[in-house]
Amino acid sequence: MNLTDTGGWTLSEHCWVTGCVALSGRVVEHHLGYRAERAVIRELRLGVATHLAARKLDVLGHLIEQLEQRYQAPVDAGLRERELADRILMSGFKSRVPAVPLMSLQEPWRLA
Repeated sequence: MNLTDTGGWTLSEHCWVTGCVALSGRVVEHHLGYRAERAVIRELRLGVATHLAARKLDVLGHLIEQLEQRYQAPVDAGLRERELADRILMSGFKSRVPAVPLMSLQEPWRLA
């Protein structure tokens, strides 16, 4: 089930987080996308898979806090993604991933 809404965000049961990144310095475009000397995450948005796995609002709130602290960028809760996850679950869909996976064990980076 892959859909794209009018805002350009990918709506999929496999999409955990999407976002915007600012590239600077020398930026090279190639067939797989872009490479740059520097990249800064500007915004993150929770995806459908996150809403399928994290159903409790307090869990989502804690996740948003952790992402904002780790990446020093605002996190949009993704209300449209939440609504789509609700519809998917009401149709009888059973998520194969019952919880949000641990993504990294490295220490978060900080802006100097």
